This record gives sequence, C-alpha cells and structure tokens, in this order.
Amino acid sequence: MIRFSPIKPSILFLAAGLIMCALSRVCMGTEGAEITRHSTFESVDAFYSALGSLHPSANKSDFSSIFSIPAPGQPELPETGKPVFPTSIESISVLWSDENQALVWAKANPPTEACQSCVGVLFLLTKEKGAWGISDLLTFHALGKYSEISAEQTAYVGTGYQLSGNEIVITIAEKSGGRGEGDTISASFRIKDSKLKRLNLN
Repeated sequence: MIRFSPIKPSILFLAAGLIMCALSRVCMGTEGAEITRHSTFESVDAFYSALGSLHPSANKSDFSSIFSIPAPGQPELPETGKPVFPTSIESISVLWSDENQALVWAKANPPTEACQSCVGVLFLLTKEKGAWGISDLLTFHALGKYSEISAEQTAYVGTGYQLSGNEIVITIAEKSGGRGEGDTISASFRIKDSKLKRLNLN
C-alpha cells in the first residue's frame, strides 16, 4: 500500500500566496513596476495609474528625471544647477484620446529653494500590437513665485475649430516670474507621424 504524507497547512498557505501574487502581477501589467520610456500598458487608464503612483524623489531614474528641474540660484553656489526631483506628480489629465492615440498632461512641483518651480510634461501615447506605449513627450519648465504651466486642447476633430484637416492641437501656456515681473508665453503642438510637432502659422 502506498502511503501519502499529509501536506502541512503552512505549505498550502505559502503556495496559495505565491499563486495570488503571480495572478495580481499579471492583472496589473506594468502598474507598480518602474516606468521607462519603453514601458507598455494595457490601456490609457493603466498609464494614468502608473504615472500617478510615481515618486520621482524616491526613485531617481531616467524617467523620473523628466519631472526634475535644475536648481535655480547664484552660479557660485554648489547646489545651483543640480536636478531637483518632486516627491509626487501633482496632477494628471487625459487631454484627448481615440482608439489608437492619446495625449496625457502631467504636472509636478519640484521643491526648489530659491523660488517656486513647475514642470509640465505632455505625453503622446500610441497603441501598437494591442499595447499602449510612449511614442513622444515634451517637457516644459516655469520658475517664479507665480509659476504655472497649463495645457489645453484648442482644435478639435469634427468641429469648426480646425486649422487644417482633422488635426488635434494642444496649446501650452507658461507663466513665470512674480512681483510685477511675470510673463506668459504659449506654443501649440500637433501630432504628426506619431510625434509631437510645434505648429507654425504661415
């Protein structure tokens, strides 16, 4: 007669825990993992969630450096020019999306000492072979007491607000300075060949 040794309950719980952990990783995709320029995501929402969980100052990777800014200050000071990383991403919004592409705007406020600072990043996501990835991005910086960066969709597909063809246009506005010396500049961008191109009016 063949006799089987009883399996200890602790081993059963360990096996169950390992299975659940593996399943959770499969379900989450890249969420919770380190983001890189080459990461892929199951959806635009998955990218949104992964970006929201990013803590640049705790993980100073190449991707986190997108949200950093050189420390302002006098040239002779040792800290001037060194990258300052924000602790978290301040805000994220999906400006536009369709079945194959999406534009996502994210902002952060690195804790610079000399003056307030703001960093904005415009991401172009493209869907290829069933997965979403970053095909291009643009970074914007603003410095000063009232520094602010905003992004707005200013041309829409299927409406009268089109410059040429069915183009999506995003306008970025940077507000810098303070105490009566502030200024605001803006620029518009469109999608061309899965890249973000500055829109020039001829």
